[in-house]
Amino acid sequence: MSSIEDLPEELVEGIVTQQDLADIRSLRRCSSTLAAKATQTHFKSYFTTKTVLLSATTLEDFGAITRQGGLGCLVQQLIISGVVDDSSKQASTTVRTRSSSSRSRAQDEELLTAALKSIADTYRNSARCLQSLKLRVLDVRRKYATRAPERLGRATDAREWRPIWNSCLRTWKAVQSALQTSQIPVRDLDLFNDFASQRCSLPYSALSTLDMGRLTHPFSALRRLSLSFSERSSSSTKQDSNFDGLSQLMQLSPHLEELVLHQFEKSAASDVTTARHLLIQKAAALPAHLRLRRVELHGLYIEGEDLRKFVQKMAPRELSLTYVRLHRGTFASLFEYCASDAAALESLHFDEIFEARLKVYFEGAEQSCRWPPMNGDGTDVLKREGDQVRQAIRYRVVRQGFLQGSPYVNDYWKERRHRYGPM
Repeated sequence: MSSIEDLPEELVEGIVTQQDLADIRSLRRCSSTLAAKATQTHFKSYFTTKTVLLSATTLEDFGAITRQGGLGCLVQQLIISGVVDDSSKQASTTVRTRSSSSRSRAQDEELLTAALKSIADTYRNSARCLQSLKLRVLDVRRKYATRAPERLGRATDAREWRPIWNSCLRTWKAVQSALQTSQIPVRDLDLFNDFASQRCSLPYSALSTLDMGRLTHPFSALRRLSLSFSERSSSSTKQDSNFDGLSQLMQLSPHLEELVLHQFEKSAASDVTTARHLLIQKAAALPAHLRLRRVELHGLYIEGEDLRKFVQKMAPRELSLTYVRLHRGTFASLFEYCASDAAALESLHFDEIFEARLKVYFEGAEQSCRWPPMNGDGTDVLKREGDQVRQAIRYRVVRQGFLQGSPYVNDYWKERRHRYGPM
């Protein structure tokens, strides 16, 4: 008597594609023959995307499925998330608690490193790489359990947001250590740059600890870098070396094609020193033009000339500026460069950009306006493609006004504070 075990792999695969994951798992438990025949394209697809929390239990499970070339090694899109729970402390902890926490973090790093090394071992002698690595922070504290996703990251009390940002830094350190040891190559690296998830960013100084020698191979395949950064942590020194991180990342990535930078300010922009601009200045001082395919800049607070030098050094074919604010200078030199043949731009997108506290309005543009000027014509959004990019960019600056008490205006400022910090 024939049974389902006697069916060819193609028919078993057809049956599997009609089942949910729980049923497939039950089918695979029936016999080793069925387990082998049911482990084809459809079942393996469940392992291509994986979210791993930086906790002992989750990391042990991740290690188990990646060990000895297991199905976990099929992962292509990996999300590693730090966790903030009710046990998270800021300071004022006992020596025993701090020692226990250090051992826990060391254990997490070891487990993550072992799992990534198992995956990297399957890449040996091939051109394969991890397609996407994203870092996030998950806030599971009970007092925020009912908070809507769009309201995450808007806390003004330091006791609320500090554990989140501390977890962000710990997550980066753990992943950086795991990358250095496992030597797993990554194609797309996203460091906390996701508006939909918990808002947090890496301090400038976190990038200055890169081990250039041990990260050469992991970043050799990097095509896309997306990074959200903020002020240095209070414990950082004021040495210029704290701002070399971005330029070092680019030097480690010879095949980089796309760069997305987001700046988040924990304090009002008018209260910040010019030290923060060294991150961009040093990247603009790289010895060679990178000639990237695309550059996106979100929320940068920068000098006009530094911005022009940075864009010119990146030499992108596509350029996007969103909520970029100049604390000194104008956009004139950047706009002149963008319209020149030397820029070789194929498209540009400018959305709500400012010279000091004056908003830029473009003349003669046909795009719809997010916030119409108080007087005259113009739009605060400019999009151009193809031959239109070579047209001169005419603009004027206007002090922006809002209708007080408008719910739409209130929502606008809440969203802006969530994305970019205090204004």
